[in-house]
Amino acid sequence: MGILDRSIVKYKDKEITSLIKENQSISDLGKNNKIYNFVNVIKFDDLTLPYLTFVGNDASFEITPIHINSGVLEYSTDTINWTQIPSRSTTSTGSVSTIYMRGKMNTNRLYLYYSYDPWKLLNVTEVRIYGNINVLLDYENPPTTVLDSCYFSMFQECTNLIKAPALPATGLGVSCYESTFSGCTSLKEPPVLPATTLTEGCYRSMFSGCTSLKEPPVLPATTLAEGCYTSMFNNCTSLKEPPVLSATTLAEGCYRSMFNNCRNLKEVPILPAIILAEECYAFMFQGCYGLKEPSSLAITTLAIGSCTFMFRYCINIKLYETSTSEHNRPWRLPLTGIINNIPTDAILGMFTNTGGEVTNINLHTTYYY
Repeated sequence: MGILDRSIVKYKDKEITSLIKENQSISDLGKNNKIYNFVNVIKFDDLTLPYLTFVGNDASFEITPIHINSGVLEYSTDTINWTQIPSRSTTSTGSVSTIYMRGKMNTNRLYLYYSYDPWKLLNVTEVRIYGNINVLLDYENPPTTVLDSCYFSMFQECTNLIKAPALPATGLGVSCYESTFSGCTSLKEPPVLPATTLTEGCYRSMFSGCTSLKEPPVLPATTLAEGCYTSMFNNCTSLKEPPVLSATTLAEGCYRSMFNNCRNLKEVPILPAIILAEECYAFMFQGCYGLKEPSSLAITTLAIGSCTFMFRYCINIKLYETSTSEHNRPWRLPLTGIINNIPTDAILGMFTNTGGEVTNINLHTTYYY
């Protein structure tokens, strides 16, 4: 069965790492051993497995999948015997807590365009999904590129989903992950998102309403697209830290409402772009009550609506015209220099309904917070 990778286990569980000997074979572990049970979970997360593993905390749970009729989706309870399941039918599994799924979609597409018909995870309070989601498209040769709207709203409002499957594709279609986990109020473990080049709406509302999500996935993308991150973490009320946003070239609406109503967000990410795009930061931190300081924007060029209502309702950001002992940190837009061309509504309502005496700013003016 192979040698146990202690580095993986260490990442997952420090206590169990201390119990594992160097170069120990998995087959040496007793089946009732705590390590053995833990390693089974590690095995589930193997992205080379030709199936997706759904693990419930209750026996007899069921799945109702949605997929296009031209494809074949199968499920199993033992990875040996497979049963084809039509779209909108429900798995019949008996008293099991683990269900495996795989597929062969003729068009490499799970859905038709913009289906608002999510999967259902039934008769279970917690579900964790392990493995490469693209085995639902082709379990023999999982694609590394997903098509437009491929997983649109797939798990929307699956309130019992705790862990998301891996999304390893590096080629993304338009709206491919839009609203995929929207309303998953129990989600705590988001997927890794490795793509560095994004497409229009690819992550739009992806985690909107995931109220248990405390840590965001890493976002390594440097090439953005229109609306790519729009409302991505909208209403993620437990989120405390933002991901690093390293892109220096922006796109229309790319960060619009990205952290809207993230009430426990404690800090803003560094925003390194110097040339802004239309509505790129509009509503970005609206309703983030936990923020106490605004972003430093070393920009040279504004765009139409680029900072519209960026910090609206951030009631703990308090700007003042003069420095005091309590409010003595300077803030200016831009951080340095002069912007000569001011597009329409570029900074409209940027600090509306914040907590200080200044809620309507002027460019090239120093304020204090």
